[in-house]
Amino acid sequence: MSISNNEPEVSIGAQCKKPHSCDYLDRCWPKSTKENNSVFNLYKLNLDKKLDFYNQGITSFEQIKPDTKLSLTQQNQIKANEIKKPIINKSKIQTFIDSVEYPISYFDFETFTDAVPLFDGQRPHMQMPFQYSLHIQKDAKSNIDSDKEHFEFIASIKEDPRRAIAESMLQNIPKSGSIMAYNQSFEKNCIKSLADYCPDISEELLALNDRFIDLIDPFQIWWILPS
Repeated sequence: MSISNNEPEVSIGAQCKKPHSCDYLDRCWPKSTKENNSVFNLYKLNLDKKLDFYNQGITSFEQIKPDTKLSLTQQNQIKANEIKKPIINKSKIQTFIDSVEYPISYFDFETFTDAVPLFDGQRPHMQMPFQYSLHIQKDAKSNIDSDKEHFEFIASIKEDPRRAIAESMLQNIPKSGSIMAYNQSFEKNCIKSLADYCPDISEELLALNDRFIDLIDPFQIWWILPS
């Protein structure tokens, strides 16, 4: 049996990305699919619909017929590309800004996972918080880079980190104001797991979750659409 030197002629399709993305996308897929105005970059348009556009010869926003049914975000995405200016929903962004309360605690966790649990009450592959970084901005004029307004924690590798990190957070995070993170669900789930592990301080820990503001919202909800 011999190996052919000829590449198979297979059209691009769902098989290129399902169930896993193919390593040869850059070789087989047209370079135009990476352009900002490519139909493959329409927000939350399913792959089958993108391929349907492509197979009809529709590869860019400009080729999409005006009466094509699209979501409002997708329509604005096309409009921003057409006018060459970002579309910014200023009222929504202002509402987001108005919801932020000082002092602002910019907060970030780091976690580790183990296939075989090391500590009591730890599940396989459980996200275990062992480090955090906290910057506090007291008001609009304060400098968050000041050493006085920065706190950090990293646990010892020799012991379960959960009690120590939970107590440190409660000591350093201000009792009021917004807690800001990017993709807050990760931080909030970590705090929930710490509350489960430390029932005696769970109420204080869970109260932190009520104060989170998510920086991802203006971008994920598409209040800002780049041109």
